[in-house]
Amino acid sequence: MTIRKTSRQAALAALIGGSMLLGGCAVPYGGQNYGNQGYASQGNQGYYNPPPQTTYPSYQQPPRRDNYGVVDAIDVVNTPSQGIGGAVVGGVLGGVVGHQIGHGNGNTLATIAGVVGGAVAGNQLEQRASPGTTSYNVRVRMNNNGFQTISVSNPGDLRVGDRVRIDNGQISRY
Repeated sequence: MTIRKTSRQAALAALIGGSMLLGGCAVPYGGQNYGNQGYASQGNQGYYNPPPQTTYPSYQQPPRRDNYGVVDAIDVVNTPSQGIGGAVVGGVLGGVVGHQIGHGNGNTLATIAGVVGGAVAGNQLEQRASPGTTSYNVRVRMNNNGFQTISVSNPGDLRVGDRVRIDNGQISRY
């Protein structure tokens, strides 16, 4: 009984193996014959012509937005006033008051001291009256990992971490 079982198993194995070998001879492409597919069919018998290439649409990356970035820092820049009007007026007034003191060489020294003292005092008074201008440097880390600094007179509602766009030196949130 074991002999018959073994012979049945061998016959079954031979049948499966044979069908697999014959399966390799099956016609490709859903039953179409090879025919002249891939070969020249008119006048060029025997020469191989490759099948036409299948083209696929190319993937186009969206354009990089190099003018976009994130606010990295906002620095305050104080510029002192550059006016000399206070020094000039103070120097003139100091010279007039100094000229009223003394006679001869004492008068000359008092006038010079009045001009210098008045100029210094006038300059100090002008700086207190008009402290200068305040501007802000906004440093932006761009999408291309570079940095750009924009100087603005008022940052408005910009904060560190805001996403911004820079166009022609102007900065705006987006």
